[in-house]
Amino acid sequence: MEDTLVFMYERALREVPLFGKVERSFIRVITQHLHEMYFLKGDTVVQCKDIQTNIYIIYKGKVDVLSSYNEMITCMGTGGMFGNFTGQPLSSSEVAIYASRSLDLLVIPSQTFFNLIKYYPKIQGPLRRAFEVSKDYILPISMENEDDESSEDSDYENLSQESGFDSRSGSSRFDFPDCHDNIHSCSSYTHVHLSMAIDVNGNFTYKFDTDTPQRRWDYTTSFYVVVSELTSTGGDEFVVNGAISMIILAICFISGKILAAIVIATSIQIAYSSKYALNKYEKATTELIDYLTNQGLSTYQIQKFWTYVRQLWVTERGRQLPVLILKTPYVLRCDLMSAMFGHHLRNCYIFADTGEPFLRQLTVVLDYKVYFPGNYIVVAGDSEARMHWVTSGTVAVLSVKADLTETTHEILCIGDVFGILQGLNRGITHCFSYRAETKVGILTLCLDSWINILPFFPDAQRRITERSEVLFTQI
Repeated sequence: MEDTLVFMYERALREVPLFGKVERSFIRVITQHLHEMYFLKGDTVVQCKDIQTNIYIIYKGKVDVLSSYNEMITCMGTGGMFGNFTGQPLSSSEVAIYASRSLDLLVIPSQTFFNLIKYYPKIQGPLRRAFEVSKDYILPISMENEDDESSEDSDYENLSQESGFDSRSGSSRFDFPDCHDNIHSCSSYTHVHLSMAIDVNGNFTYKFDTDTPQRRWDYTTSFYVVVSELTSTGGDEFVVNGAISMIILAICFISGKILAAIVIATSIQIAYSSKYALNKYEKATTELIDYLTNQGLSTYQIQKFWTYVRQLWVTERGRQLPVLILKTPYVLRCDLMSAMFGHHLRNCYIFADTGEPFLRQLTVVLDYKVYFPGNYIVVAGDSEARMHWVTSGTVAVLSVKADLTETTHEILCIGDVFGILQGLNRGITHCFSYRAETKVGILTLCLDSWINILPFFPDAQRRITERSEVLFTQI
């Protein structure tokens, strides 16, 4: 497996200035930590001000590097690198990267990369020299050669596009006969052929009308023979003597068997696919229930859990958020989450006017959960550093007395937020309980998931600090 990965990636890695003269043992080690990502031409690979955790190596294709003002800086091909070169878990990109061609990238976590290269001193010098140009990207060794090749390809493409036209006059190379002086000949030719077509059609119609009964019987018989052979439902009521006829019938018979097998296999596959997700969900649920039972959980709690997972399947097919969203490239994930949930952050007092780049990063770390009527979202006394938004349904704000009587203080609707103070600080408990009155969608933002992002956005950090102080003084 290691040799296969080295064979696949070594050529591209040798184009990286850092790895040009490094020992082959390093190539063998780094290939174990690489995975591939694909982008189409025109896709955004890195958005300016986005948080980066990985380092990207161009395996195939080319990218354009643009400044924060959308000005072209350079382009890179195979062997180019970009991403988080700070040595820290997170960094903010100062450039934007766009795929100028279909792109195949090799990706490695930044922390893993720097842990590997510290054992190879030959990489340290080239790395320092590369940082003198930029700390966001490293140009490949053969960039100039690739530019020359791309210009040749461009010339070839232009030549191909113009191949249908005369190079001197720009007119089409395909010549047509000039009938301008032969109008009479052309019209006579058309008249003759049109008359012949009408005669042929007339003769054909006359013959078909006279032979209609026999022809219909022949067609019916032929259709019956083919169907009986394809379906294997007949064949004993007629005798075939000619070799050609026997070959045709044999082909029909074999084709019928193959067709029947395809139909049956397709039907089974469709039935299996429609039930696969449910079977997988039931298996995972059953395993969890067995585990909870073995741990001595009460029947009431198990039944409560079973009711929830059953309702989750009926309404959400067993998912809180589709797993595919988590597997999409970071820029696309920011776009999707911002489009779905960004307005909740923009309308929140704490995060309003903190800047679109910062809010994009926040939407990626949002969690989405579904609650059903009677489910508690937060119980009084909880102190998790997490704030909540209501995206659908209604939530009751309750207080429960010692005698278990409940008092409903307020009903929260779509767009309302609760737990802001708890979400901005650790150790502050909730004074009320929050319970779903209907089916409810809840967005949550955990403090630990975004507190490390703030230093990269000082203006947003200042606004959030000022507004949180205002909230504390009002309590």
